[in-house]
Amino acid sequence: MEIGVFHGVTAEQIIKAAMSNFRADEIEYYGFDLFSMSPDYEGHFGVPSTSEEVVKKLRKTGAKIRLFKGNTREILSRVVGNLPKMDFIFIDGGHSYKTMKSDWENSKRLMHSRTIVILDNVNHPGVRKVLGEINKLDFVIEILSGYYASNAKVQKQEVRETVC
Repeated sequence: MEIGVFHGVTAEQIIKAAMSNFRADEIEYYGFDLFSMSPDYEGHFGVPSTSEEVVKKLRKTGAKIRLFKGNTREILSRVVGNLPKMDFIFIDGGHSYKTMKSDWENSKRLMHSRTIVILDNVNHPGVRKVLGEINKLDFVIEILSGYYASNAKVQKQEVRETVC
């Protein structure tokens, strides 16, 4: 699952990475983005991004594609109960505290014991604040540095049985 699809470049990379372990027809990709909701929206670099363009690009991979258009504080909150548990979640949508907090809380509901969540742009104040609020007893956090920005990898803590 990806929050903040934009043109689908990262989506395509995620799907291709999954194809190293699964057949394309076994891969389900769920993407959330505003796309071109506003007539003034032109995405990054003044280039429009529409869900139709992204679907066309991603269908070429052979994976099952589901795109959701809208603000994740509304749409993800509405559909999270109907989504399956995810193996991988990439959060790179809105970077305000309010949006990031909502995206994280909804994403937590979709995690199983081995899910990996990547929070993008941890240097942004809203993302950094949410990252600081994640319970370190429940989740392992690893900061990853990339070319453009730093990311954080978040996984559930391993459940350890105690023997008495």
